[in-house]
Amino acid sequence: MSIKSILIPFTGKNTDNDIANGALRIARMFGAQINVIYARGYAPEMLRLSMADMGEIAFTQLDDIIREQAETAENAVREHFLRLQEKVKADKGSAVSALLDIVDGNDTDAIIEWGGVHDLLVVGTPGRGVLGLSLIHISEPTRPRLI
Repeated sequence: MSIKSILIPFTGKNTDNDIANGALRIARMFGAQINVIYARGYAPEMLRLSMADMGEIAFTQLDDIIREQAETAENAVREHFLRLQEKVKADKGSAVSALLDIVDGNDTDAIIEWGGVHDLLVVGTPGRGVLGLSLIHISEPTRPRLI
């Protein structure tokens, strides 16, 4: 088996670093590229639809809180990716590389879409609702998944 590309979905939590370290060990064995993906799940238009009965002031406050949390998570993802990138760069002469893609949408859809084009998917415990189910139903069931 040859592994040329590894997909890691980041969430902005501290477990991202542990997942990245595991993926990096595998990438070093195969000289693989690590692709980190972060799906921005914030959709203000969806929030507006679900909060139609809320007053404008309450909605604005809730909207501000959600935006702040989304920004905090994205900043954490970038920090975790920089740590991974530093480790990759420290491996002088290695074929291992790392890329970060930040996409709009939810993590489940991103994993399903991107998981089919990578040789290996490395994730933490899939305890985020439908995320665990999406790992079972990725369009290419022949692709290995390391959980």
